[in-house]
Order: sequence, then C-alpha cells, then structure tokens
Amino acid sequence: MESSILTPFVFIAAPFLAAGLLIETFVFWMFTAKNRIGFWKSFFGVLLANVTTVVLTFFISFYSSNDTNLIWFLVAFAVALIIEWLVYIILFQKYKINFKLLVISFVGNLITYVVIGYLFFFKTGMLNKYLENFQ
Repeated sequence: MESSILTPFVFIAAPFLAAGLLIETFVFWMFTAKNRIGFWKSFFGVLLANVTTVVLTFFISFYSSNDTNLIWFLVAFAVALIIEWLVYIILFQKYKINFKLLVISFVGNLITYVVIGYLFFFKTGMLNKYLENFQ
C-alpha cells in the first residue's frame, strides 16, 4: 500500500510537525500583516493548505528506496509549494496578493522542509550515504 510523501518523517519528526505548522502560520501571518489577515485566519488557512497537500499526495510514495529519497524530498517540496499556494489563492483571493502568497508558501515550506530534512537526512546518516554515490 502506498503512503503519503512524508510518511517516514512521522516517526522521526512527529514533535516537529506541529512546530512546522506554527512556523508556516507565523510566516504567513507576518507576510500578510498589512493586509489585516488575523492570526487565527492565517492558522486555519495554513492548516487547510497542509491537510490538502497530505490528502492530494496520499498515494505518492516518498520512501521508495534509499537511493531516491533526496530526489523525492525535493519533489515533495515542489508539490507542497504548488498545492499550498493554490489553496492560499482560493482562500485569500479577495486580498489580491497572489504573488505574495507564492512567496509565503515558498518561505514557509522551505523552513519546514529544512528542519525536517535536517532531522531525516542528517541525523539518520542518509545524506552521507547519498553523497557517497557521487564519489
């Protein structure tokens, strides 16, 4: 049975997933402060965008083999970026900040993926194994 793109991270970084949601919410809220989008509206928008990403990517297997995990990690980042940006556009279309929503999606996901990527690839030694393939 296929699983979500980020399934392996659940066991390694479960405590940090909530922190990632809060980080993305804070980034969203800070970027949209001038547009008067409140913290709770930002939180629920980010939550909905992340849930949508998980639902739409449920059948894409991230953890297919050790040789391709880094590639799938980058694919997961790109897919999450696009899906979350589109959800933000739908939710916050009345604010007319579509490009800013792309920047928000990029920055929020970048911070979250860097934290999770560090935990997963560096702490498990997979980054060294991946880089050894190119030597």
